[in-house]
Amino acid sequence: MFIRKKGKFIIFVVIALCFVIINGVSFNGFAQAPTKQIKLKFATHLPSIHHGYRNFIAPWAAEVEKRTEGRVKVIVYPDQQLGRLPEMYDDLLRGTSDIAFILPVFITGRFPLESVFHLPNFLN
Repeated sequence: MFIRKKGKFIIFVVIALCFVIINGVSFNGFAQAPTKQIKLKFATHLPSIHHGYRNFIAPWAAEVEKRTEGRVKVIVYPDQQLGRLPEMYDDLLRGTSDIAFILPVFITGRFPLESVFHLPNFLN
């Protein structure tokens, strides 16, 4: 009778170990695949010596990489390297860039409601 109980106990332990091993592989703590770095392309018309680039865009890109612990990297393309300013919105739609600093006033006809802000005496 003792041998019979011992046999059932061994079978139970083997099944439990198999369960732990099979499920343990899927736990995040065991073998975690390295995460792939996400690279975002930021298009801007500003040259790299412009104060807007130096004081806003470049520090923002560095902060994104710092806060995401390197998982997201923003690659900035200044001075219309990815496309001319009037075409940057279309470049966003095509996927040439992921982020763009655009000025709607230079994209004629694409944002008609924005032109209201350019009417004379609008803000007076």
